[in-house]
Order: sequence, then structure tokens, then C-alpha cells
Amino acid sequence: MAWAPKYGLKGMIDASLRVNVKFNTCKHNEMIMPLEFKTGKATNGQTAMEHNAQVMLYTLLMSERYS
Repeated sequence: MAWAPKYGLKGMIDASLRVNVKFNTCKHNEMIMPLEFKTGKATNGQTAMEHNAQVMLYTLLMSERYS
């Protein structure tokens, strides 16, 4: 469970990954990022935009804990 009282948000992240992000040729940064699994067909108007928004909110939640 990820929770950020500052934003009044909480959610269940499927998995989190520790990744090295390369910003340019000489700068790397290790970050924790959410990984969300989606299965089945989209129903009731669910779109990729909604899934992207969910991952962005999970990223916000995780930034409160790991930044």
C-alpha cells in the first residue's frame, strides 16, 4: 500500500522497480518506479490515458516515500 497523506491519496502498486535513469551522457540517477500490470480487455470506456494517469499518481505517491 502506498499512501501520501499530503495529497490525500493511497493505492496498491503491483510492483516497484529500482532503476538507473540516464539523464545525459555523464549523469545517472537511481530511482524507485511503479510497475502496474493490466490484463484483459478495456471495458466501459477505459483508455490508455486512464492507465497512464494511474501510474503517474503512483509515481507521485512513491516520490513522497523514496525522494
